[in-house]
Amino acid sequence: TFIWYRNTQRITDRTVNQLHLRSVSRSDEGNYQCEIRGNNHHLISPAVYINVGYPPKSVSVSVSQSGVIVEGDSVTLNCISDSNPPTLNFSWIKGGMIVGSGRIFSISNISSDHSGEYKCRSRNKHGEKDSEAVKLNVMYRPRIVSVSVSRSGVIVEGDSVTLNCISDSNPPAEISWIKGGMILQSGDTYSITNIKSEASGKYYCSARNKHGSRTSASVNVNVMYPPQNVSVSVSPSGVIVEGDSVTLNCISDSNPPALNFSWFKENETSAVGSGQFQHLQL
Repeated sequence: TFIWYRNTQRITDRTVNQLHLRSVSRSDEGNYQCEIRGNNHHLISPAVYINVGYPPKSVSVSVSQSGVIVEGDSVTLNCISDSNPPTLNFSWIKGGMIVGSGRIFSISNISSDHSGEYKCRSRNKHGEKDSEAVKLNVMYRPRIVSVSVSRSGVIVEGDSVTLNCISDSNPPAEISWIKGGMILQSGDTYSITNIKSEASGKYYCSARNKHGSRTSASVNVNVMYPPQNVSVSVSPSGVIVEGDSVTLNCISDSNPPALNFSWFKENETSAVGSGQFQHLQL
């Protein structure tokens, strides 16, 4: 009787001295021995080792930073591969491009440009296999914060104007709108309908997430409007006597400031003078 052992464990009895392993797999690897048993004796052979080679299997990636990754951190990716012979050739792939080699892929002072999906490719002489992708999502504070105005030309009283805050951050930032040191409201946009002259001024937005904040440069909203609150002052202001000289001053609130003034005498349709000041010799 022939008895076969693998790694000292009995696997079968045979009446012949041949053991056939069909469709060899990794589980067949090990030390094999045969034992011969007769009526009064038994002998066991020295061990023979069967080494089963196979391409990489069960390829995976571990990330040293298991929590939130913030710009400036150092991150290490480790490729774990089961193969025989052990893999010596590792490639790191991001977006279809090979970005590194070796079992370890390290990134120091990580930036948002490193965000994306990474795969490890393990290769030995029997074949190759890619790992599942791991995603690096790099967080960073707001940057490049700016304000755009919906109306690029002249803004006239009664128009509708929308300010839009543009911010690059991860995670997305919370936006606040500020004018003259006062917070107006929050949200990506600030809209003013039927705008009035009082809305003129410098506006800016502040972007904040849990990693920091940044403020945009200010934009000037300059609301144009026609003359209003027009009045006349007289100098001198007291009693006027025939022969005196009198100066009339036209006071006007407008944007842009009025440059064209006309003077009329009551109940007359023809102008009697022009310019902001009218000098009369009585």
